Amino acid sequence: MMTRFRSILAVTLLGVGSLTASQAQTAALQNVQWGYSRADNHEQHEYDSGYKDGSRSGRQDARHGRNFALYDHGSYRDHHDREYREGFERGYREAYRDNLSRRDQDRDRYYR
Repeated sequence: MMTRFRSILAVTLLGVGSLTASQAQTAALQNVQWGYSRADNHEQHEYDSGYKDGSRSGRQDARHGRNFALYDHGSYRDHHDREYREGFERGYREAYRDNLSRRDQDRDRYYR
């Protein structure tokens, strides 16, 4: 009885393992087919992470009336990935500009 159970368990695990491997191969093939690689995914992740951090920093600086100080932020200085820094710069510039103009509009509304 126990050997039959082990045989069924082994066949089941083998089937699940091959199914998972097959799915991974399919995903990898699709990535290659569309021109994506593991390195591209890492670079995109770093860019997105930098953009999010830069947006947060730029928004805070503008809202608190601080000077535009992109390179003074530790998260920018501490990351050496080019993609992260590019994302941070873009996110910071956009958020600072958008929030600074919003703050100026609010101030102008107050003084009218």
